[in-house]
Amino acid sequence: MQDILSELSRRGCRHLVLRILQHLNSWELEIVAHVSSLWRKIVFDTFWRSRRVKNRIRTRKLTGVCSFNNITLTFQEQVVSAGCVDYSTLDRYSKTNFYLVWFVLLSPEEICYVEEWLIFAELHQVRRVKIGTVQKVSCADYLDDLLVLGDVSGQLRIYQLCRQTSSFVSLVSTHSKAVLKVLITDSMILSCGEDCSVTVIKITSSGSLKITNILQGHVSRVRSLSISESSSLLLTGSDDRTARLWDLDSDSNRAIRTLSPHRWGVMQVKLTGNLCYTVDSKDILVWNLSGNLLTRLELQYVPSVLCRDRDINCLLIGDTGGYLSVFSLRDILDKRLNLEDKEREKEKAHCLWRLSTGPEKSPSGDISVGISTLIFLSFNSRSNQVHLTLNDYI
Repeated sequence: MQDILSELSRRGCRHLVLRILQHLNSWELEIVAHVSSLWRKIVFDTFWRSRRVKNRIRTRKLTGVCSFNNITLTFQEQVVSAGCVDYSTLDRYSKTNFYLVWFVLLSPEEICYVEEWLIFAELHQVRRVKIGTVQKVSCADYLDDLLVLGDVSGQLRIYQLCRQTSSFVSLVSTHSKAVLKVLITDSMILSCGEDCSVTVIKITSSGSLKITNILQGHVSRVRSLSISESSSLLLTGSDDRTARLWDLDSDSNRAIRTLSPHRWGVMQVKLTGNLCYTVDSKDILVWNLSGNLLTRLELQYVPSVLCRDRDINCLLIGDTGGYLSVFSLRDILDKRLNLEDKEREKEKAHCLWRLSTGPEKSPSGDISVGISTLIFLSFNSRSNQVHLTLNDYI
């Protein structure tokens, strides 16, 4: 006997299918989509593509109407790094409400572990892999079973994970001082540190690693990295009060743009679309790719993580005050700066909504956006807790 969804879909009763599915939340819909390939097709082709559903999600995202759940995870080890990504076992490039959350942990004995958790209606631990003894770890990143650890001596240790084991791949020693940030993409590994340089390592089609650039130009420690969707442009932020834009397709090791001035060291950067975002203390500066300052957004707390939601053209900001805020990019860019007009410079863009995620002031974090959900992850490096906020706009 066929199930009711399949039978209604076969008979063309699209309105009845929508009526049934609209009583489920986002996580329940994700479970339904994993029952079978037919049910997945019904959920994605009938429900998520419905104009009524799309408008409902968009309206709720813009107004902040959602159900949310705050979760705190406590580990026995210290948290070195953590992140989350919208994830699908069927098609990694399709947006879902199925998330992978990962943690790089370090025990008092300096034994490193990687843990993976899935947010699939509930939070489930799916893997814990022992990496081994690693001394003086300063930062880490993880993507698709590839782990990169940076240490205080300037070395990068690269590991490949396979099921419940890990293997050491390579040791890269291009930095002369502590590594402060590492970033892994599908095609490259990037790192920056106290020696003012940025290392670019390309991952070839065969899986081998090749150091292609050591970027020079900053005159103080480099703290932050962000790469464009095409992996052709890199944005870096430094304590020298500048951000720099680099062309990774060029053979030159010099920046193509210098974004300045900033009042303080640049702690966070974000490169998305044709705009650059830099964090200057409690302000976010917005630049175009030509290096022109478009506007300055003043905030109450220091931003810790930036994310652009393309579906609603908004900037999502997690801050050290424990808030997740959403600003319309159109509103932000409408408030163009006249740098000679001090009163105009103080004008603030309208915040669409702000959600308290707890009293913890966490300077590190990540944001991932699914079809109708959002995950905000925040933590203090070297603490043993990670805070998760799960928003459901259905």
